[in-house]
Amino acid sequence: MRIHLRNSGEENLDFLDSLSRSKKIKLVLTRHEQGAGFMASVYGRPDGKTGVCL
Repeated sequence: MRIHLRNSGEENLDFLDSLSRSKKIKLVLTRHEQGAGFMASVYGRPDGKTGVCL
């Protein structure tokens, strides 16, 4: 997994903070859950990589 898409929220600040310090996972904050889900599904189509949305 190289990319993690997530909409921000104060209930997950510790989790998001730890992901933002990762050198292996790129954290992308989105404004809406549906946008994050769409981006995760489209991310892997060209080359088979996995996009994750929480």
